[in-house]
Amino acid sequence: MSSHPTPSKIADVLVLGAGWTSQFLAPLLEKEGLSYTLTTRTGAPKDFCVGKYDPSRIIAFAFDPDSADEESYAQLPPAHYVIVTFKVEGASAAQKLVETYEKTHTGSESPRWILLGSTGAYEGEGLHDYKSDYKRTPRTEAEDYVLQNTQGRGAVLCLAGLWGDQRIPSGWVKRVAYTKEKLRQKTSLHLIHGDDVARACLAMTRMFQPGRWIVTDKQVHDWWALVDGWADELEKHAEVGEAGQKPEYKKWLTELMQEEGITALPRDEERLGRRLDSSKFWDVMGIEPETMLEGTGENS
Repeated sequence: MSSHPTPSKIADVLVLGAGWTSQFLAPLLEKEGLSYTLTTRTGAPKDFCVGKYDPSRIIAFAFDPDSADEESYAQLPPAHYVIVTFKVEGASAAQKLVETYEKTHTGSESPRWILLGSTGAYEGEGLHDYKSDYKRTPRTEAEDYVLQNTQGRGAVLCLAGLWGDQRIPSGWVKRVAYTKEKLRQKTSLHLIHGDDVARACLAMTRMFQPGRWIVTDKQVHDWWALVDGWADELEKHAEVGEAGQKPEYKKWLTELMQEEGITALPRDEERLGRRLDSSKFWDVMGIEPETMLEGTGENS
């Protein structure tokens, strides 16, 4: 164990990995009067976070599951809640993170662990909720370790597609639906805005609920309806694609709807394939997601 003393002041929240989420989470913690510490590999804020919160809140920490060093853990503050925003893969890596942090902070109460996961583990068509089976991957193995080995002090927030500020869903179209056939394959899209990710994390510090939770904006978005709403702007700024011509989203959608027998958008749920139900999380927390996509062709 490190010979350096563990910081004595207990933070309400320790955020390991102050990346994209921190630009929404840190200001909310500040607004709510919660003490917090953030970490980045360098101890400096990411470029897109500059000016959004106090940089003195950040300390350097780089998680290395293969390192025997404990000093980097000892210099982290004790905290009531530890929010892990980066991907941890494998049970041994999760064990390393949890056990080393708690070993170097034996003088304080055991923290509650909140891991930010992904809804990508829920595969296949049909409706998935918090009780549904999920794919076993190195990431979910790490999450399961935390859930099973922290005596009810672990939770995983499985987040849908993250958007807000630098992440603009309409900008994804040119990458995922750049041809008519690529667009044909697009069915459902699930989203959560950074502001609501922050609110979800805050809610867990107010009323912690262990377990694995699906967190979306409670909407099952139809890619076709979204593209329909964005088509004019997308085509105005479109570049020549792989096929040697600019995308014609309006034309493609008209043809696809005729070919697939679709008379109106958004399509029926049965045609959208995989659907995620996050209602249980929001019901338990007693709040609702607040930020939704606007200016699309979907019915709200």
